[in-house]
Amino acid sequence: MAMILVADDEPDVAALFADVLTSAGHTVHTAPDGPTALERIADLRPDLSVLDHYMPEMTGLQVAQQLRADPATSSLPLLMVSASAPPTALLYCNVVLAKPVPLAHFRMVVQDLLRQEPNETLHDLDRVRAVARLLDLHTDRIAGRLNELAEQVATEAGAAMAAVNMVLIDAVAVCGAYGLGGWIEQAGGIPAEWAPCTRVVREGEGILIDDLGEDQAFAGTPLATVTKVRSYAGVPLRDAAGHIVGAVNVMDRTPAAFDKDTLNRLLARTASVQEIVQS
Repeated sequence: MAMILVADDEPDVAALFADVLTSAGHTVHTAPDGPTALERIADLRPDLSVLDHYMPEMTGLQVAQQLRADPATSSLPLLMVSASAPPTALLYCNVVLAKPVPLAHFRMVVQDLLRQEPNETLHDLDRVRAVARLLDLHTDRIAGRLNELAEQVATEAGAAMAAVNMVLIDAVAVCGAYGLGGWIEQAGGIPAEWAPCTRVVREGEGILIDDLGEDQAFAGTPLATVTKVRSYAGVPLRDAAGHIVGAVNVMDRTPAAFDKDTLNRLLARTASVQEIVQS
């Protein structure tokens, strides 16, 4: 099983998490503060680290930032569990959970993170920073222009839906959309594992999915079961420096609705999207 480092300044909480993980067969070490967590991670090379946010000397966010900046730990799965995690935590941690967290859910999230294979592109710190900069620039005016462009892209591709997404480590922000389900637009984004555009970022190239309902990774997600998306086509969206920050996508409720010509149409639109998101 895995070796896990739990960093929390509350001994009872650290002991509780350690008991839960030990009972699942893992070896668990604890740290009472940020500097100690960094030291033990460097010495032990754990498979995953659980971080509180407010800890003495260094916050969990500062610990995560240092880990992502170090090539030796940049792909270490990080789970932040905190009563008051900052919004930027998702830029550096794979998953953020709020305290108090149901222990069964905590254990399940840990198991899911341990099963994931680190992806150098998705976790690249420069890429994540580039996404953060663009999201900081995002305004209602930019969103309006991207919504209009998404409608044009959908029309050109003969698609029911289109979206411009920014992809963080564990979440996807919907920056512009046309025809998507109201729950997605109201939320402003979805978990990365639900979104085919995460695969676009990981692979660094355009992808086609003929039927999400038959794709093992997406068949059970709300995108397939609630919004009823079947066909998907998406291409990488890059910033001016060449970082893959997200994707331009079209979707439809009919299987096999797209082909390579669709990808070429989307690629032709990425320059316009780049101009808008950086304006």
